[in-house]
Amino acid sequence: MSTQKTAILLYFSGIISLLSGVLLLVTGNFIIEITNISLLIAAVVSGVIGFFMSKKIKLAFWAGLIFMSIMVFYFGWLTIVNSNSLVDMLLNGELQLEPYNALHGQLHLTLFSFLAFIMSIIVLMLQFIRADANGRELVS
Repeated sequence: MSTQKTAILLYFSGIISLLSGVLLLVTGNFIIEITNISLLIAAVVSGVIGFFMSKKIKLAFWAGLIFMSIMVFYFGWLTIVNSNSLVDMLLNGELQLEPYNALHGQLHLTLFSFLAFIMSIIVLMLQFIRADANGRELVS
């Protein structure tokens, strides 16, 4: 039963990433950025790992931990890059030329990458909490 909870956790993580990627695409006037691609790839990979977790394949649990660890670092880096671009935009006065479009796009990228960063941290922590119970269930 514990392994199913971890698989469901990865499924919900994938669903949230997928919805975030699509919402970012829609609000960004269908301009594909690296944040969109990252969210959509994270959604697909989370779904695949969750599927293999539901089949109780031992390597899937290690893959889930490693994948979410990579996602924490990646989305953290992406949040820092997007935040720096937003601050540079504010300091250089670029908002006076196109106030709505520039701020709108960069702010959405920053917020969605930060959402993915926080979600990755929560999912990784929950996976570590469930790791002992998963291990005991897979051994027996």
